[in-house]
Amino acid sequence: MKLLQILFILFLYLLPNTVFSQITWTIQERKDSNSIYKIIYQKNSKDSLAYQNWLKQYLASKTENGYIELQTTQTKKSEKQNFTVFITLGTRNTWLQIGKGNLPTKQERWKNKPFSLQTITQYQQKILHYAETIGHPFAQIRLDSLQVQAGKWQAIWAYQPRLYVTFDSVAVVGKVKTNARFLRQYLRLQIGQPYNHTKIEAIKTRLQRLPYLRLDQPPEVRFMQDKAIVLLTLSNPKANQIDGILGVLPNENRRGQLLLTGELNGQFYNLFAQGHSFKIQWQRLQTQSQRLEMETNFQTIFNTPLQFQAGFKLLKQDSTFVNQQWELRLGYATQGSSDFFAQILHQKTNLGNAINLYENKQLPNISETKWQGYGFGYKVQTLDDVFFPKTGIQLHFSVYTGVKQIIRNPFLPDTLYKDLALNTPQTLTRIEAQGYFSVGKGVFKLGVQGAYLANKQLFTNELMRVGGLTSLRGHNQNAFFASQYLITTVEYRLPLDVGSYVFVFYDQAYLESRILRDFTADSPAGIGFGANLSLKAGVFSLAYALGKDKTNGFSFSRSKIHFGVVSRF
Repeated sequence: MKLLQILFILFLYLLPNTVFSQITWTIQERKDSNSIYKIIYQKNSKDSLAYQNWLKQYLASKTENGYIELQTTQTKKSEKQNFTVFITLGTRNTWLQIGKGNLPTKQERWKNKPFSLQTITQYQQKILHYAETIGHPFAQIRLDSLQVQAGKWQAIWAYQPRLYVTFDSVAVVGKVKTNARFLRQYLRLQIGQPYNHTKIEAIKTRLQRLPYLRLDQPPEVRFMQDKAIVLLTLSNPKANQIDGILGVLPNENRRGQLLLTGELNGQFYNLFAQGHSFKIQWQRLQTQSQRLEMETNFQTIFNTPLQFQAGFKLLKQDSTFVNQQWELRLGYATQGSSDFFAQILHQKTNLGNAINLYENKQLPNISETKWQGYGFGYKVQTLDDVFFPKTGIQLHFSVYTGVKQIIRNPFLPDTLYKDLALNTPQTLTRIEAQGYFSVGKGVFKLGVQGAYLANKQLFTNELMRVGGLTSLRGHNQNAFFASQYLITTVEYRLPLDVGSYVFVFYDQAYLESRILRDFTADSPAGIGFGANLSLKAGVFSLAYALGKDKTNGFSFSRSKIHFGVVSRF
């Protein structure tokens, strides 16, 4: 029997939330000493911490609402385990007026606002932050002539701008190949301009966008009387890239001569230490077809935040046609991570040796065309590392619109063009976005890329090309023709070392090909794994992928191996 009694007592002692462990927490409140208390909070619980936190937050909210004279008393009835707090609010204090005084900016409305020290402190910080953007980093502000009557407060702002400071120079610590003038222009730290602390805060974000400069330590500002000198500890990571494969084949069109084939990719940054870049990509994997792309970029022009970009693309499809494309962009770079562009795109197609088309009794699917589109673009980048990002996003959106002209083929009868409008509106929309998120020990990448070419009279030679390592893995390079497409990518990367990781991925696409008389749609996909290894000789990339489309499913017999070596210097 004794054993049962002991077990029962232990059961009651260990049982949570029993009536023996419950405590009644009560809070009562009244407006003043002539008012009646009202219960505003009551709860049965043994958790005193939750009660204390609620009471603390409630009292703080009342104080910030102007009840700075509130009083509290607490009683405890131990026999019933009851705790009660009595709150008397007292007079609610508000502002009658705060005079603007000599504030450097527009005054906020204070009348009838509750008297709150936190609000005053926040407003003072706001004014001081504004002062830091107009050349007064040592400004001070306080309330003067403070008066109170019956809970109504009055005061005047007393603002002291003190020393007026301007930017003097940018000093670089470390052996860096860059021009100080370019840095001043790019970071908006021109000599003689008012000191602006927001520009200092933006330095890290701005430099993260440049692959050839790395900020090794936070920026430092030294004030020499009324001058501000910005010290940047920088280094030059290996950013320039070059890779390619060259081969020699017999020229089938000219006996005794050789034909150069292969692929060449080059990216060159910070040319002449002025922040300029140049990219080139050449590909000739078939004897009569080749592709050439070039782009140059000027980060600053005319000592302004303006940017200039120019690009050229050429596609020669055997002896059938040649596509040429010129693109010009004039951009404005914000102090943060965004750029805006006004842009022009000019496209032209010339037919090659297409004599077999001239006997057609219907309009062929290729034609000479000319189109010039005008538009705008937007770009944002917040990646923590340009080459091997772990966090951040990258987005590039652009749209062009204009009138496309179909050029009559003099070797075809005019009757073939009778139902065709030679001048039609055309719009091209592009989007490319990637997001990187740290998940566990790895990095999760979510990517989207797509384009839409809107015109009711498209030809095969105008369609966009999709497929390969940079768009849809598991398929041949430029295997698909599309008038619109959308590709989503899901990839997980597991780091091995600095710049090295293994990954698994899945690419899913939706493609449409809409030309004069034909329409096709497909949902190809690619799945696989690979590795990206940073070696002394360069960066080695290898991906094994399986692809499927509407005619073929996933099959190991059709697997693709994408590989490449990028040399950085």
